[in-house]
Amino acid sequence: MDANSIVSQLQSLASQHPYVALGLLLIIIGALIRGKAALVFYVLGALALIKAFGLFDTFVSFLKQVPTLLKQLSSGLGGV
Repeated sequence: MDANSIVSQLQSLASQHPYVALGLLLIIIGALIRGKAALVFYVLGALALIKAFGLFDTFVSFLKQVPTLLKQLSSGLGGV
């Protein structure tokens, strides 16, 4: 497989599924760099993939439920 066919396949993927292509690109950039900046690219790539698969609303509602889940967990374990 030559570079031209790889680029053309990535362009067709980006035109059909832009958030999947963006997420993959951000994750690849995160893998190429080191340090804390890589974590930013990983998180942005994951958010783009979540958006691509229509799970963003589910993710936001889960984040809203985390404090109550932590309170229930701490009270169940004998905490405050």
